[in-house]
Amino acid sequence: MIITTSRKPSRRTRSLGRDLECVLDGKYVTRGKASIDVLVDRAINEGEYKVIIISDIHGNPGKIQVINATEDSWVWDPLILNLSGVSLQREVLSKQGVKLKKVSFNSLSVSNETEHDVISYFGLSPISESRNKMIVKNSEISFYMGSREVGPKILIREWYYANQPEV
Repeated sequence: MIITTSRKPSRRTRSLGRDLECVLDGKYVTRGKASIDVLVDRAINEGEYKVIIISDIHGNPGKIQVINATEDSWVWDPLILNLSGVSLQREVLSKQGVKLKKVSFNSLSVSNETEHDVISYFGLSPISESRNKMIVKNSEISFYMGSREVGPKILIREWYYANQPEV
């Protein structure tokens, strides 16, 4: 997966992108002036079929959206995450007195306690046995190495589906 930001992101949004690169085993790409089509083409050329875009709201990471790509087209995933806050890896680790700069995962198991299919949203493959975990509860996504939280910690304001007819 390719992880990028909206245009002209804040430092905090770029840091979240780099943190997600480490824990989701993706590749962070600086967006610059690149259009969505250019980002999708780059992902496909690198053999990836998901593009995660982190957008700013008032200078902080505020929204996560995903693009699902195929060889000849792309579509926005209807699920959108509006964020209410983020603790970056460096902040989570410094609270514990750990002096590591970044924590990278080789494999990741997912514990999902929401009705949303987070595994496919982030393009993960289910691995049942791994020391590294992504725990998804109603309003937060946290990353753990063994029993230690390593971050980032993403607080979700709301999960919603765009362009879905009301029932």
